[in-house]
Amino acid sequence: MKSSRKLTTLANVLFCFNGIICLLPGVVLIHIARSFQVDTHIIGYIYTLFTLGNITAVQCNGRLLEKTDIRVQLLLVAGLVAASIIGISSVGSLPLFAFFVFAFGVGNGFFSSTASYIIVHLYDNKDRSSRLSVLHFFFSIGAIISPLLSGALLANGIEWQSIYRLVLPLLAGVLLFVWFTPVRLSKRQQHVEKNKIDKLKLSAYAIAVSLFCYMIAEGSFMFWGNTYFIEYLAVDATQAGFLISVFWFFMSAGRILSGLILRKVNVEKYILICSGVAFAAFMVLVNSSDYFTVLAAVSLMGLGFSGLYACILSYGTLQLPYPSAALMSLYITFGSLGGLTASPFSSWLKHSFSLKAALMISGSFMAAVFILIALTVVNAGSENNHQKPN
Repeated sequence: MKSSRKLTTLANVLFCFNGIICLLPGVVLIHIARSFQVDTHIIGYIYTLFTLGNITAVQCNGRLLEKTDIRVQLLLVAGLVAASIIGISSVGSLPLFAFFVFAFGVGNGFFSSTASYIIVHLYDNKDRSSRLSVLHFFFSIGAIISPLLSGALLANGIEWQSIYRLVLPLLAGVLLFVWFTPVRLSKRQQHVEKNKIDKLKLSAYAIAVSLFCYMIAEGSFMFWGNTYFIEYLAVDATQAGFLISVFWFFMSAGRILSGLILRKVNVEKYILICSGVAFAAFMVLVNSSDYFTVLAAVSLMGLGFSGLYACILSYGTLQLPYPSAALMSLYITFGSLGGLTASPFSSWLKHSFSLKAALMISGSFMAAVFILIALTVVNAGSENNHQKPN
């Protein structure tokens, strides 16, 4: 029990750190573009490499988690992340900057997939959904701190390079936590009949695609939201950062509440409610120019988005009766592919049409999440009815 608590805390610490580093690009995007004297959409394309690195790490980790010493792996990854931060904040060459962005994404992918696997391995059924929501709550904590503090620092003349370097002391704290936490996970696997696996394939891929769609919507908003608020609402960097922090505040509140709600509500029903709310709020946001209406929409979006990634991941991994690193890797990979697609897709939409159109189209992918999960629920219901004796 004590070991489980330590491992759960470690996973939460890793996700909190990831929340801080993942939100930095969106806040400092304009300043990075000015530093390299290019348009913002060019930096948008480069940060696609962050997600590509993330996907690469997740794919590798799906094969390594059950074979390697997780503690040693995390220590090595911490070194990679430190080198990446130093590189990103020091180089003056755009190709070198892109290389370190990719390496940064690799480190992020190892951290997030390892933390998720720890929770998936330790908990089952409703406990898994609840614990994964709490895990993502810690991501939200980091995501609240990052834009609020970074926006304030930028407004006070602090350079974006210095803001990146401020992450290094936090990383040192993460490294110490990993050093003093023994990570040992026993292997658990059960035999599952081949026909059962075949029946799960359609639902498994539908769930994976829903994560892909979710990440297009969230990734586009996270990357362009700050810029959208500055350009379309005529607010300064501090106010724009505040709106992003409000989003993450309600994401945090929603994730804490979902930990309680999921003990009484089926995870699939909760996903349908959250995706419906998120889609409606997203459409209000991109169709309003009133600051307070946008503030309300951002708050509702936070509540809607809050339960989705963790719950979809939990819903997917619960398709099998044992924790599978390979299945978890499938879902996280599809989610990462959505994140990878979000940046170039939304950047292309911005360049071809407008930033408003880019966010409106990206936000429409939340409707696809609702439809795909609804289809898996209908499919599961029809199978259960088919299996009942006449």
